[in-house]
Amino acid sequence: MRGDRDRALFGICLYTGCRISEAGSMLTTDAYDVVGVRMKITLRKANTKGKQETRQIPINATLKRYLETYRTGAGQQYLFPGRHGRGHINPKSADEILREMCDR
Repeated sequence: MRGDRDRALFGICLYTGCRISEAGSMLTTDAYDVVGVRMKITLRKANTKGKQETRQIPINATLKRYLETYRTGAGQQYLFPGRHGRGHINPKSADEILREMCDR
């Protein structure tokens, strides 16, 4: 399950060009609708660095597979929930996960 989350989290960063803090603070509804994975992923302006505008980025086939696999692990509110279900994953925690993966 953790591998599915990490693949989805870092896949969003890789395939959309967003920052780890932007991906980590996404809402579940930004990636999924009632049917499944959306055709476009939403990056809300409140979560972007410049807070300029909300953007929608098309999801490619690889990212779609990652999100389909991760769907059961997604949180109720946040796509990547934090520890104990409070808030979203902390960018520092995500950074540590990435560093661990790179060191393997």
